[in-house]
Amino acid sequence: MHREHVRMEIQRCSYDDLIKWRKHAVFCLKQFQEEQNQFEIEECEFIIRLIDQQLQHMNS
Repeated sequence: MHREHVRMEIQRCSYDDLIKWRKHAVFCLKQFQEEQNQFEIEECEFIIRLIDQQLQHMNS
């Protein structure tokens, strides 16, 4: 995953799309935690953190 590209995509998404993307990222995070895949866990946490920041920005 190219993190800068993800940042730009998150900024372009609608509120509803961000909610859907976050739900999917949380689902993936749980799977990777079961598999103990640390790299993918960190990637999911990064995405979730960025989405949360964008959602907070949209709500303010």
